[in-house]
Amino acid sequence: MPQPKNEKEIQGFLVQVQYISRFIAKLTIICESIFKKLRASDHTDSDNDCQKAFGRIMEILSKPHVLMPPQQGIPLSIYLTVIGATMEAMLAQTIDGEELAIYYISKKFIEY
Repeated sequence: MPQPKNEKEIQGFLVQVQYISRFIAKLTIICESIFKKLRASDHTDSDNDCQKAFGRIMEILSKPHVLMPPQQGIPLSIYLTVIGATMEAMLAQTIDGEELAIYYISKKFIEY
């Protein structure tokens, strides 16, 4: 997938990534520089940061983590992280001594 070059392509990319966001841990933090670029009036300031974010997302998508379905009778664990204006959580179960991810969620807090 080529890197998006203009505002419309960036917005389209973010829509596609949002569709699979529950499979990507810390997606909102990774995309923060892309969000800043869309809000900025001068879009050239953060090109290097956006390239790094895009590269990181493509790296994650090329080696996806496998989410497991929950198993009955095994306790669930939830991990919650709040950093700045983002909230992220992971639902997991420990099976045979290995912690397996079941679901990710990543949300950005915005002012109204």
